[in-house]
Amino acid sequence: MIEWVQAFAREKQCARLYWHTQQTNERAQKLYDWLAENAGSVEYRMAL
Repeated sequence: MIEWVQAFAREKQCARLYWHTQQTNERAQKLYDWLAENAGSVEYRMAL
């Protein structure tokens, strides 16, 4: 699925992809660390 999204984004001339995972989802993070660079971002949100 990641490869499909990557191809779709290239087709749309996107410069990069971003995605989020839970801090506790270590299995996913290992995969993502292998595929891409960790941007070091922290996400915040506020309910309205």
